[in-house]
Amino acid sequence: MEPLGVGDPAWVGGYRLLGRLGAGGMGVVYLGRSVGGGLVALKLVQAEFAGDVGFRERFVREVGAARRVVSRWAVAVTDADVGAVRPWLVTPFVAGPSLQEAVVGCGVLPVGAVSALGGMVAEALVAVHGAGLVHRDVKPANILLALDGPRLIDFGIARALDDTALTSTDVVVGSPGFLSPEQARADADVIGPPSDVFSLGCVLAYAATGRPPFGSGAPEAMLYRTVHDAPDLDGVPQELRPLLERCLAKDPKARPGPADIVTEWAQDTPQGEVAAWLPEQVTQLVAERAAAMLALPDVERTTVDPAAPVDGGAVPVDGGAVSGGSERATAERAAQAAEITRGVDGPTPAGPSRRRFLTVVSGGVVLAAGGGLGAWTLLRSPGATTGADSGAPRTYTIGVQAALTGEHRRAGRAQQRGVELAVAEFNAREGQPFRLKVRALDDADGPERAVRVAEEFAADRSVLAVIGPTTDEAVSAVVGVYDEALLPLLSVSAQVNFSSVTPHATYLHTRPTTGGQGWAIGLYGEAASDIGRTGVITDRTVDLYSQQITQIALTALRKKQEVVPRVVPAGTEDFAPVVAHMLAEKVDSVVFTGSWAAAASVAKELRRRRFTGPRIATELALDPRFLERAGDAAEGWLITSATIDATAKGEAATFAAAHRRRFGAPPAPYAAEAYDVVGLVADSLRDIAGGGGSPAASSSGRPSPRASSGDTAIDRERLLERLRRADRPGITKRLEIDGKTGRFHITRENSGMFLHRVEGGGFRFLGDVVGVIGQL
Repeated sequence: MEPLGVGDPAWVGGYRLLGRLGAGGMGVVYLGRSVGGGLVALKLVQAEFAGDVGFRERFVREVGAARRVVSRWAVAVTDADVGAVRPWLVTPFVAGPSLQEAVVGCGVLPVGAVSALGGMVAEALVAVHGAGLVHRDVKPANILLALDGPRLIDFGIARALDDTALTSTDVVVGSPGFLSPEQARADADVIGPPSDVFSLGCVLAYAATGRPPFGSGAPEAMLYRTVHDAPDLDGVPQELRPLLERCLAKDPKARPGPADIVTEWAQDTPQGEVAAWLPEQVTQLVAERAAAMLALPDVERTTVDPAAPVDGGAVPVDGGAVSGGSERATAERAAQAAEITRGVDGPTPAGPSRRRFLTVVSGGVVLAAGGGLGAWTLLRSPGATTGADSGAPRTYTIGVQAALTGEHRRAGRAQQRGVELAVAEFNAREGQPFRLKVRALDDADGPERAVRVAEEFAADRSVLAVIGPTTDEAVSAVVGVYDEALLPLLSVSAQVNFSSVTPHATYLHTRPTTGGQGWAIGLYGEAASDIGRTGVITDRTVDLYSQQITQIALTALRKKQEVVPRVVPAGTEDFAPVVAHMLAEKVDSVVFTGSWAAAASVAKELRRRRFTGPRIATELALDPRFLERAGDAAEGWLITSATIDATAKGEAATFAAAHRRRFGAPPAPYAAEAYDVVGLVADSLRDIAGGGGSPAASSSGRPSPRASSGDTAIDRERLLERLRRADRPGITKRLEIDGKTGRFHITRENSGMFLHRVEGGGFRFLGDVVGVIGQL
């Protein structure tokens, strides 16, 4: 939690604000204290939205609908003032881990727990749908576990059933992997209560197996499988399968209603205040979180200060008046606070300090909200990042999330070294207005571990930006965590492109996305005289990656020559038939867009058949294992990539020498790219610290409480705004980010795509693809 800053109110609607929990595009979330002394989450709408008539109308409708959601298994909106100068709403704290956290930390749930969970969440959906809402984001992270049952949270993207104007066509809303086929198709006309039932089926399959039923990886791939493939229910206990199969029917009309699920699993629903519905390990985790919540920190109970400024104005919400300052509203709040904090008010039991309390609950207390403002995770108090009292410069931390172990450890470690070298050089220069610090965490090549690492960085308020993760799968798993924390995430090696699925404000590409390789192949094919009739092989083992490159390459190649496309099934080991087909078609060149292992097999088969024409592979083949497995057959292969060889590029010579001195080895791929990104972050921080740019602006376009010139206290949001308009020359390429999409801006003058050729058993760096073809 951050202390209140300049511009933060001390009181809103009779609630005393104690600190800032988070901020997003539409509002700020505060920790508040009610008249009865209970802790609440108060969400205050940003001023620019408060003046938007359309937003106010939506806010009124959704708050009114959310207040009608009455279920013991759904978190409610307990207070609101939709007519205030800046509208606000209040929700209670919910103590306990999310289902996602419980499964990752404690393993899958047993049959009884899964069916109990399904019955209770279905009961919550009955209430949601009965209030005229569709939740649209039922997922493990939005289900919190308590001793007496789960709580469905976050109506941030819910919409009223009769309000089709609030939903845009061709925009996917929800979380890939847990949304329905109609959501994946962005078919707004048919998204209704059955969509939530499908999502619940995905959630229950996850709880029973530890994995989503339509796999993981790039969002586009998950959406495709959701629409076209059967769910993977391997490992789901037989007792659960019939109902889950019905929930996961592609046809919304074939799915059961949530009331049917409640009826079928009613016998598993726990009764009473506490029930042993969860396995012991999860129960212990829930109890620890609940105990932390009940052990009030040493903050004195408060009462309303009559002289304190309070937003006023009574506006009907669901047929009743909700006033910021009336005696009736004050009495209602006191009663609500007593209900919300039952067992909390009264003498404060001995417990941890306030700072310790916030640290303990930071991993598991989520503030649920209706009315379109989403959910917010309680963050730890900021660490000491300033030496203001002693006159020392401030220190800002750059996080590195990378695969430091696992299959991709070579690229992950290279990125860590590049960051460490850049930070060391920055700190060694005299006259810097601040110092930098590196904090590196290993996500070990696994999505679940990646989420835990992201959550740790999000909770560490000294971290202003994170470089990584290493792989597309890890990025897809964590980008939502970074969005929620407004923590800038800068990719170096990952290529995933979210723009066709859902925007992610914090995810910034510092390299071309997957399609850039297809563009490079097509560009080379247009210029090279010996390409001729081209065979293009798509590898379903790396499905989406290969498809995206192939589609763009085919479009360009067909402008000049005939193309013979072939798709090989996932897991193919014998490439003799596909190579035979290509050669029978009299191709002059071959393009392969798959994994390094499959590329090695294709290379050996082409060599066996004495094919000597141009052979082109993609970045996955820029791997020493390709050279080792293919042997002499790798000679002559051309490889597209977004990474340089720093030992062969003149602009990177000083960096390469410094890397050798510091680490005793030449830089591996992506070390130089990571080094450049640190420079980008440092320049952005320096611009802000020096009052450069637009110091009063934030990424959402609203004033930042720390944005006055001359104040070197920099927050994540202010840095994000500056990074989204970054343009900086580097040793690898010019780092220019498109402010609208967050993607690297490709031009012919600065493509960010390079070519390598296998020569003498190693990779020889040829240079920028545009420069190479200019010499052909």
